[in-house]
Amino acid sequence: MIRNGGMISIATYPATNVEEDMAVKLFVTCLALLTSNIRTWEEEIISFVKTTSTSTSTAIGTTSEEDDDNNANDNNDNDLLAIRENDIAFVVYRAMEKIVDQRKYSNNPKSTWRVAQHEKLGMDCAPILYTA
Repeated sequence: MIRNGGMISIATYPATNVEEDMAVKLFVTCLALLTSNIRTWEEEIISFVKTTSTSTSTAIGTTSEEDDDNNANDNNDNDLLAIRENDIAFVVYRAMEKIVDQRKYSNNPKSTWRVAQHEKLGMDCAPILYTA
């Protein structure tokens, strides 16, 4: 649990564990997007899946022009299926669902997450510190 107004600090080591670094970066980015007008945290996860997917069979939201009108729900189903098939995206998605659910019952449901990424300059593969 994090108290209201608390802070999270997460150090990752991209050279040692690329998947962990990707998961942490996606998670804190989604936290920052909770109150953003740019895009939603769900859209960020879908974008992550699209960019990390190596299989065309799990492409998200791809439909022919004639199917666009009928397939809004199918696209959502495809998005969820693709998220479930991507281990990192699925773990982050479930964590974000819990956070969103907990925000509904908090004293300050509109609280903002401010996220920063701290990297050492001049070092190859330096650890990265994320704060939120």
